Amino acid sequence: MKKQLNVIIADDSADFGQNCAKILKSYGMNVTLCGKDGYELIKII
Repeated sequence: MKKQLNVIIADDSADFGQNCAKILKSYGMNVTLCGKDGYELIKII
């Protein structure tokens, strides 16, 4: 059974966050984007 890596990126900007998410998804990872807000990040975790 293969485990899938889950990644949260706390930067949803088009310049960085979305580009990183696209690359990581191409490697088969589950990627979640959220804003640069620690409280929002904790809610997701």
